[in-house]
Amino acid sequence: MDLYCFLSASDPANCGVSRGCTETVCLYDCKDDIRSHLRSCHLSKENVDEYKLILARAGLFDLSDDQICKMGICPKHRHRLGRDWLKSKTTCQYPGHVGNSKKVVGRDTFSIKMSEEVLLLYGVTVPTGS
Repeated sequence: MDLYCFLSASDPANCGVSRGCTETVCLYDCKDDIRSHLRSCHLSKENVDEYKLILARAGLFDLSDDQICKMGICPKHRHRLGRDWLKSKTTCQYPGHVGNSKKVVGRDTFSIKMSEEVLLLYGVTVPTGS
């Protein structure tokens, strides 16, 4: 079965090779140890596999294992949404805040549950760890 990156339609410019990895892999097989990455994002209390973190950062929360097993991911998206992900903003990402955005202080980050709730309430994807 040929696998295609599930993000190729929405983000084709960022599909491709990363760090010498060239093959698109099954998303469900993305299970590298990401504990140190989770700690660096102040998400050490999250017990999550790499593929679930990638899905959460892509705004996909309610997929079955069967659906996930049919999805592929290119090396570039895997690294950008997985353990090489970096916060792009230093201000609060909560869409309900009005006025000037406040600088994030300390360990204020979006958990997977918070990211999912913001998507449901506001229709905005806020990456887990933001």
